[in-house]
Amino acid sequence: MWRRITPPLRLVVLLAALLGPASARAADDAPYAGPEKVSQGLDSSQSDRMAAVLAGQYFHARLWYYGWSAFYGTVITAETVINATSTGGARLAAQVNIATSWVGLFQTLVLPPPVAFGWQAVEAMPDSNPEQRAAKSAAVRALFQLEAKNEVFYHSAFNHIVGLAVNAGVCAFMFWGQHQGTRALINLVGGSLVWEANIYTYPNASMRAAHDEGLAALQLRVVPLAFVDGGGAAVVGHF
Repeated sequence: MWRRITPPLRLVVLLAALLGPASARAADDAPYAGPEKVSQGLDSSQSDRMAAVLAGQYFHARLWYYGWSAFYGTVITAETVINATSTGGARLAAQVNIATSWVGLFQTLVLPPPVAFGWQAVEAMPDSNPEQRAAKSAAVRALFQLEAKNEVFYHSAFNHIVGLAVNAGVCAFMFWGQHQGTRALINLVGGSLVWEANIYTYPNASMRAAHDEGLAALQLRVVPLAFVDGGGAAVVGHF
């Protein structure tokens, strides 16, 4: 079965396997404080500010999710038609665009803004007595922390590097493997611009509020990496 899959489609399978662990790590649930801890130490005004930030970015988050899902779905459909009706370089470019669009769609579906599908349930929670208010405050804080953590990851240097690596790999395949220099350059520029636009339009209000007002404990850690030849690098992010 693997032999019948064209090289560009093999690429998307491999890329999805590489991106999956990082995506799952970024999407881990934030610690849930629980009503008891919240009732003891959560500042109600802080919870109200968190709720205001989440409510303010709810529409943006859903627009991002459905907009990019529709975009990638449209590209996949159009390029599938081109792949079926063309030959040569045009067919190769269509196969590559199908593969890279599946990678983008995979990332969009795996890492949606948590507020897009979590805020309505939290907002609808009753708060007519102290116990209910404590439970709702805990849910607001948990959703805010998860949203902020996802935003930190999505806007991190790591995500930009992944996008560059994906598009550079596709460019190398087209240039050296298929000898399509012009199409390789077009795909490199176009694919990189789409990836960066996807990152740029991802919601960031919770991340900014957490940084500016100290509404959540976002941490940046530097992890040094040493290589055999004496060189080194550092990975910076939220872990």
